[in-house]
Amino acid sequence: MGRIVVIGDSTTQDYDKNAYPQQGWAYYLKDVFGKDNVLNLARAGYALKTYIYAWDYIKGNIRENDPDKCYFTECLNKIEKGDTVIFAWGAINDMGMIDFDAYREAV
Repeated sequence: MGRIVVIGDSTTQDYDKNAYPQQGWAYYLKDVFGKDNVLNLARAGYALKTYIYAWDYIKGNIRENDPDKCYFTECLNKIEKGDTVIFAWGAINDMGMIDFDAYREAV
């Protein structure tokens, strides 16, 4: 059996001990499947759009997206044959706290 790979937002992200008691639900998968069998690639504040578009495109610095520079491509490069991938997003409520607009208008 391969690993369980989680891609999502703050509702699934692993937080370090300084954020206690905040923790995403995927953190607890390690209790069931073992630490080495779970790869959590979730990031707080990331909507699906911020996974599939490069930072420069989201910020409006370039007109066309470069898939090689987006976080989703980085995630795909970490997935191995036999892995099970879980995509999960909850409600993103902290977008105003980070330095880019994930909801850039389509051009």
